[in-house]
Amino acid sequence: MKGGALKISLPPAVLDAALVAALAVTAAYWTWVLAAPAAVAASSYAAPAALDAAAAARTRTLFGVPRAAPAAAGPLRLAGVVAPSRAVFAVQGAKPRAARPGEEIVPGTILREVHRDHVVVERNGALERLGLERDARR
Repeated sequence: MKGGALKISLPPAVLDAALVAALAVTAAYWTWVLAAPAAVAASSYAAPAALDAAAAARTRTLFGVPRAAPAAAGPLRLAGVVAPSRAVFAVQGAKPRAARPGEEIVPGTILREVHRDHVVVERNGALERLGLERDARR
């Protein structure tokens, strides 16, 4: 071979198979993108306007996101997380109750966020974190 371009000769069956494989991969990708269910974003929560500026400054983190304080001991316990948008609570002296973000669990307590191992609730205008107890994690 003198000064000419390198010529590779492939059988037509190999070229056809490569093109069919590329088409199958492309079709699978676009089917996956177009048919996949939409992702549900976690709810964001802004602190209530009733808090004064000093209290709001104490409960904010570096980027202005409200910080959830650890929950005080009370009659409300997190019994489990059923789905990314639903949690089950055990209320002292009552049946367990499931709730979604934005719903009132007990008077004065609203569920704000649901996470894998904890939830954030709002009690009397303050954010609190309720974690799963060890017995409930099994």
